[in-house]
Amino acid sequence: MNACVIGFRCLAGSFAMLMIPLASRGDNWPGLLGPSQGGKSAETNLLFDWPESGPPVLWRRQMGPGYSPPVVSRGRVIGFHRKDNRELIEACDVRNGATLWQHAYATTYIDRYGFNGGPRSAPTIDGNQVFCLGAEGVLSSLSLEDGTLVWQRNINRDFQVPQNFFGVGVSPVITGDRVLVN
Repeated sequence: MNACVIGFRCLAGSFAMLMIPLASRGDNWPGLLGPSQGGKSAETNLLFDWPESGPPVLWRRQMGPGYSPPVVSRGRVIGFHRKDNRELIEACDVRNGATLWQHAYATTYIDRYGFNGGPRSAPTIDGNQVFCLGAEGVLSSLSLEDGTLVWQRNINRDFQVPQNFFGVGVSPVITGDRVLVN
């Protein structure tokens, strides 16, 4: 049985998921620096000689503004971006890009340079939960299965943190039953 290695390409606000069949089992990439939080994949038998045109693109999805890379776990790709005046967290099927669920909440964040008002941090998947921290400090926990909101806090408002120069841009780190953010 072949598995897949997943990569992404961000160009002009869109990303494409690339899938290359391999003889090994595909690894999850549940957070910014991967499963070991060291930025390295445990995958073996990777394809290094790609055709000039690159690997085949199996699907694409248009994304709104943001600096958040997608993360992958249990057949789901989680994207985090902005659409109009909402930060949007969505799960797509890794095989075909079909939307499995979406969760959105209002945002009024404005980048002080006017570049981009989207989220700056990668989602983090731990077990059956997805944790996201938005540009103005909204920390959310969602069900990986169906996107149901488990809990949410606006940590900048709750702890009276003034807007910094570039917005909140740290990916949540999970240790035991605690969510750590800087």
